[in-house]
Amino acid sequence: MRLGWNNFCATSMRRRISTLGGLCKEVAEQSNIEVNFQSLQVPTGMSSDVSLSIFRVAQESLHNIAKHAKARRVQVELLGTSTSVVLRVSDDGIGFDPEASKHRPGLGMISMKERIRSVGGTISFSSKPSMGTQLETTIPVVEMPVAAADIF
Repeated sequence: MRLGWNNFCATSMRRRISTLGGLCKEVAEQSNIEVNFQSLQVPTGMSSDVSLSIFRVAQESLHNIAKHAKARRVQVELLGTSTSVVLRVSDDGIGFDPEASKHRPGLGMISMKERIRSVGGTISFSSKPSMGTQLETTIPVVEMPVAAADIF
């Protein structure tokens, strides 16, 4: 997955969303998985820390799906509300037992949890064996003036 933070942080939120969409397209091409990306009402003035966290969690989620899930379809949604931004990644793969992973989480899951907590957000995983997995993060957003948000 070649698309990195420098591209994601480039100028505007529109460009960041485009880069996240590009990541989804790249994963689809490399892994032969159908990856659909949708963004709706994403706040334009998110801080670079929030943007980076969203991008890295999406990147790690897609990597895990391609490596472990045996999924055919993935849905990536980036949704804004008046107080938060939500990243939701769902797949139709083999799933896993979340209770078992609590006792022995992988480094990727630990990293995602720490990254989201560092920006005041929450992350949850919903999964059952052979029923797919859904990851959802919710991050409170204090909008920055657009000029300040786009200067990194």
